[in-house]
Amino acid sequence: MKRRVLIGLFGFNLLRQSSAHHQQHCLSFLPNPIKHCTSIRQSLPQGAMPNNVDARTMFSHIIKASKLRIISILMDNPCAEVIVVPVLSDNYAYILVDPDSKESLCVDPAEPRIVLEAAAERNVRLSAAFCTHKHHDHSGGNMELQRLLPGVEVYGSCYESVPGVTKGLSDGEIVKFGNLEIRCVKAACHTVGHMLYYVTNPGNPELQPILFTGDTVFIAGCGRFFEGSADMMVDIMRMLRGYRKDTLVYCGHEYTLRNLEFAKTVDPSDSVMSKLSWTERVLSMNMPTVPSTLEEVCTFVSSPTNSTLRFLISFQEFQYNPFMRAGDLKDAVNATSEVEAMAMLRSMKNRF
Repeated sequence: MKRRVLIGLFGFNLLRQSSAHHQQHCLSFLPNPIKHCTSIRQSLPQGAMPNNVDARTMFSHIIKASKLRIISILMDNPCAEVIVVPVLSDNYAYILVDPDSKESLCVDPAEPRIVLEAAAERNVRLSAAFCTHKHHDHSGGNMELQRLLPGVEVYGSCYESVPGVTKGLSDGEIVKFGNLEIRCVKAACHTVGHMLYYVTNPGNPELQPILFTGDTVFIAGCGRFFEGSADMMVDIMRMLRGYRKDTLVYCGHEYTLRNLEFAKTVDPSDSVMSKLSWTERVLSMNMPTVPSTLEEVCTFVSSPTNSTLRFLISFQEFQYNPFMRAGDLKDAVNATSEVEAMAMLRSMKNRF
């Protein structure tokens, strides 16, 4: 039976958390005055939605640029709703919501007050947190989250010391959460115990999986090899090639522009240049550049009244991420093997 969900349009909201020393800004995606409906077309201008998009399509992100213009990122069939919560200077925390059970968790809540405020505005209650690795800008909020939300379960790697973790996770372990399954994938390199979290809905296997990559894989980049080596990162990239092509990738930092500027120096391909142009446009609208996908193409549509905002873009990491293409770039960096190319690319990026 086909899955049918209620579709809501989510406006771009700016939350502010003030303190005596600083003011933090949280970007989240919250209900706007447009009512929930069973057909997106009921809420968009005539012609704004392609005819082949039905009510199962979900808006992961949307920004209302003006009363007449809507820019939206359409994700065909995500297995869960993801709320993007910028924290610190360039980190991303995330809130994951199971659309069926409404159970919610957060990923890397480095500033838990901001994450909790975003959850409250979205009318969801967090019951768990998943931490990708031990670095303070990802794990530093775990203990404060426990104080603010007594009883919350904090999951993290059992292979390294992660502050505040109440449940250590091993490679391949599966955590059931509502109708979702979260598979823990050890990706040692950035840190020795770094975890990726791969989210699926086994009851609806056609829905797009979601992958939280922390500081292992970024859009058009990868994390530094603080506790690993080039061959370890090559193994990670090879592993990802076995994942579904339409997997939605949510990384730990907004590094996309700088990563693509580096990628352009190594491989100024059409894919890199197109993604760079797209990134500049998205950031100019104060939008996050997440998610990307591994190989599948996603589309952007907008109100037909403003053709300058209508464009099609490929999010394919394996097309424009030089670290995922290290083997193809051996000649470009004068390397004799994929591992040597990976090491040279990382060294070049460190100096970029």
